[in-house]
Amino acid sequence: MHHDDSNLPGTDRRCILKSLAAVPATLDVFDKVNDLPAPAKKDTLVKDESMGKLLIGGFTNIALPAPTGERKLYFATKAVKDVWVAVAWSSAV
Repeated sequence: MHHDDSNLPGTDRRCILKSLAAVPATLDVFDKVNDLPAPAKKDTLVKDESMGKLLIGGFTNIALPAPTGERKLYFATKAVKDVWVAVAWSSAV
């Protein structure tokens, strides 16, 4: 799914999450399902009331794959129904 993120503030690495029954203030996102053999990397999405209660955050700890690569994300809840992920690559990252 493609999403235009040109109006979003923040970093080049973003995740936007919508459609939880009750939107929490924050939601942790991990790069793997557990801490074995090394700790999972974590970033946190924060509810933005001005964006219709979307959870928004930059990926500063979770590495992005190459533009044609794959990245699996793991959320701290199974209540997630819809996920929009907007990602931008640049030579500055």
